[in-house]
Order: sequence, then structure tokens, then C-alpha cells
Amino acid sequence: MFEIMSPFKEPLYFMTSKAIGELIGFPLFILSTTLTLILIKLNYLSKIVGDTLIATFFYVCLYLFLFEGTILRVAYSTAFIIPAMYYLKNNRLFFSILFFLVATQIHLTSSIFIMMYPLFFFRCLNWFVLALFFLSPLAIILEISAFDLSIDMSKLLTDKYEFYAREKSILGQNSTGLYYYFIGFFYTVIIFTGYHLKQQIISDPFKMMAFSLATIGVSLMCLFYDNVAAGARLGELLLITMVFLLSWLSFELKEKGLNKLVCLLIVVFICYGLARFIYLFPKLFF
Repeated sequence: MFEIMSPFKEPLYFMTSKAIGELIGFPLFILSTTLTLILIKLNYLSKIVGDTLIATFFYVCLYLFLFEGTILRVAYSTAFIIPAMYYLKNNRLFFSILFFLVATQIHLTSSIFIMMYPLFFFRCLNWFVLALFFLSPLAIILEISAFDLSIDMSKLLTDKYEFYAREKSILGQNSTGLYYYFIGFFYTVIIFTGYHLKQQIISDPFKMMAFSLATIGVSLMCLFYDNVAAGARLGELLLITMVFLLSWLSFELKEKGLNKLVCLLIVVFICYGLARFIYLFPKLFF
């Protein structure tokens, strides 16, 4: 019983899905939960960004097909992480931590977002994160991996991540080299975003925290270059703050009269969203 209720076994999701799933049927439970939580997520994204349309646009392009389309528990957990960030932004720490803890009991990997608290309150840490961002590509060049060390450390708390270390899970990963292009794309986007939003990022602790989480996401993809499943999972989780950052970027570019860059930004992420959809659901096209 203790093992089932352990916070490292994500009891909130499994007990809720079992209880309600048996009551109304599991497919209906999944459908109703997905629809409810995506509405909550988009509502809080809109509150953070200040514009429902642009926040929804960037979320759909970046994450809808990935999270709500393929990895539902991550989608559910981030529906609580976004409110946690919103309440942190508004200095309502109790509610922020409460939503964060709920998220971790739906998907334990959401625990990585605990970094947002020290990054928000201790702004000097963000400069170390920026240094890591610029140094992390050396891990790929010098073939230095942090994956094995991370797995060994995670075993102290849970054995659920050993799956990523199995030889069968690693063989054949990144055989086309596409993962490096994926890293390069977001590395470029983050530099471009940081350049145009630098004044806002420096002056606003929430925007600085959001930017730092995104840079950590790309840094982790570099450090875990030899395990695409782990690197991409952690990186894409933290890159969810790009929904805020790209929305603020579009406002900044529009305010400066750089409308061609706004159009380019929109076109690039429409193409990204379509490419993501085709990649995740190839049988629909081939």
C-alpha cells in the first residue's frame, strides 16, 4: 500500500484514472480530462501572455500534437505547471507550489520545474544558466554525455527512468542526425528571442526565469545528445516557456514595426507545427 501511495509512483493520476475510469469508462475519462485540462492550460497561458489568440497559436504549433496527441500524462501535468507559473508571476507562492505538487503526482518528470523557484527568486543564478547554454554544445563536439550520471542519480529516488538506459531504447536513435537539427533550430530561436527581448528579460524576473528554463531545455538536449528519448523529453518539457517568449517576441517585433519578421515568425512556426504533425502521425500521409 505504501509503495502505491508513494509520491514517486504518481498516485494521483493512476488512482483517479482507475476510480473514474471504472465509473464512466476509461475512453470517456480520457476525453473529458483532455478537453478540460487543455482549456485550463490555454486559459492560464492567455493570462500570462495577455493575448488568447497568439498564446493559443504558439501552443498549437509547438505542443498540441506532441502532448495532447501522443503523451497525455505530460499534457495533463503541464496543465498544472502553467498555473503554477502564473501564480509565481503574481507572487502567490502557496498556490504556485500547490499546482506544482499536483503536476508532479500526474507525471514525476514535471519535478524538473522546481528550478523555476530559485531562478525566479535568485536572479544571479540565471547568469550561470546562460553560461551553461553557451557551453553546452561542447558536450556534442567533445562527446561528453551527462546521461549515465543522471540515470545513476535518479535511481536513488525511483527506477522508472531506467527504461531510457536500456540498450534496446538507445540503439538506432538519431540515426538520421535529425536530432542535431532540432537542437540547432531551438538554439537559434532562443538566441534570436533573447536578442530582441533582452531589456524585458533583464528587467522582469518572471521573463528571465522563463528564458532560463528554455535555455536549460536546449542545454539538456546537448548534454543528453546520445539519448534522444531522454534529451528530447526533458528539453521539450522546459521549452514550454517558449510559448510565452515567442508571444512576447511577436508583440515586441510588431511594436518596433518589424512586421516582416512577425510574418516570418508565424510562417516558421506554422511550418514547424505541420512538420511535427507529419512526424508524429506519418501513417496519415505515407
